[in-house]
Amino acid sequence: YNMGGAPPVKYTIPSAQKERLVARQAVREATPVGGATLRTDPITDEEVTYLQDMKALAEKADFDNYVTRLLDPRQPGQLRILMDLYPQYVHERIQQSHTDHEFALRNDLIDMWGINTFDDLHFKYLVDQGKISGPTLQRSTNLNAEYTPGMLSPFRFL
Repeated sequence: YNMGGAPPVKYTIPSAQKERLVARQAVREATPVGGATLRTDPITDEEVTYLQDMKALAEKADFDNYVTRLLDPRQPGQLRILMDLYPQYVHERIQQSHTDHEFALRNDLIDMWGINTFDDLHFKYLVDQGKISGPTLQRSTNLNAEYTPGMLSPFRFL
C-alpha cells in the first residue's frame, strides 16, 4: 500500500446516486425479457448527470496520472512548480494522506482500547466485514527477513 509513486487519490466515493444506479441496473437485469408485458424504463436527468460526472472524473484521473508521470513532487524544485501550476493536485494528495492516516489510526485505536461509541461500532463492522479497507500502521516488510543475528545470538545457530 502506497509503496511507490504518488499517493493514491480516491476519485470515486460511495454515493446515493451510485447506489441508486446500481439498484436500477439490478432491477433491469431481473426483469424478464420478451413476453406479453412491455416494461418501459425511462432514463432520468439524474442518471445522465451522474454519468457525465463520472466521465469528467475519469478524465481528471487520467490527467492526474499524466501529471504524476511528468512531475514528481518528491524531487527537488518540482513541488514548487506543481504548487504554481496545479495546486489542487498537491492539496488532494495531502488530504488523501491525512485521510489514510486517520483511517489507520482509528482502526488501531479501536483494536487497542475497544469500542466506545456507536460510530466506533459501525466503523469496526464495516472494516471487519470488508466493506471498507485502508492502510494499517505497521511495517509492510517482515522484520525477520531483515534481522541479522549477533555473534552470540541463539538465532544464529538455528
